[in-house]
Amino acid sequence: MILTHYTIDELYDVVFDKEEWDYKLPLYKTDGNFYVFENFHYFQPSNFRENSSYIVAFNNKEDIIGILKYSFYDDFCGMNYIDVHKDYRRHGIATQLIEYFCNFMDADIDIKVSHMSFEGSKAHILDIFKRVAKQNILYDEY
Repeated sequence: MILTHYTIDELYDVVFDKEEWDYKLPLYKTDGNFYVFENFHYFQPSNFRENSSYIVAFNNKEDIIGILKYSFYDDFCGMNYIDVHKDYRRHGIATQLIEYFCNFMDADIDIKVSHMSFEGSKAHILDIFKRVAKQNILYDEY
């Protein structure tokens, strides 16, 4: 597995085919009537309208298998979501994304972990943050 940090523009270049003028990853429409990249819960084209950064996990075939989205605010860094491809869940991908993220961040910055989905709670994402982070971890619905 390869972990890479991307700005929003860099990630857009990875998932958008400028010659075909379409996304390289297939999309599906959720029950909530919005489009998400296939096999993910939260990773979606509308993310590219926001000022965020990403840590992306690739398998050896260069397919995206996991993503951690985060944003900087005035006095903290917010972890917006972690999403792992359905075929790679329960293989430690989220843990590796969190470890990479926490090692990348300065130790003196507060990290706010957003409200957990059912899947995030089940995967103990907040506990993983508290275990691996050198930063102050706050749980907040911002």
